[in-house]
Amino acid sequence: MLDLKFIRENPDTVKKGLAAKHSQVDIDQLLAHDVRRREILGEVEVLKAERNKASKMIGELKKSGADASEQMKATGEIGDKLDEKDKEFKVVDNDIHEIVIRIPNLPH
Repeated sequence: MLDLKFIRENPDTVKKGLAAKHSQVDIDQLLAHDVRRREILGEVEVLKAERNKASKMIGELKKSGADASEQMKATGEIGDKLDEKDKEFKVVDNDIHEIVIRIPNLPH
């Protein structure tokens, strides 16, 4: 199985090798899924940072005796978004895997 990084960095080489083996794997679709997968990972990291910041704020508000219900609600919404992104990530990652396993080794 070819490494996704190699495919990403050498799409023309992979396409030529697939053509030589008469393989019908859509490398452009694979690369589009890879871009989306990496976008989702970036979005997840931003959401996790927001959740951590909100959690810290909730702790500080509770220590001071202030009402933290709004921040807790916002943290729950962030958690819901993270769940959605996780589901989307799994779908895209599965699509990538299904394409990659159909790619034969390239000829020398």
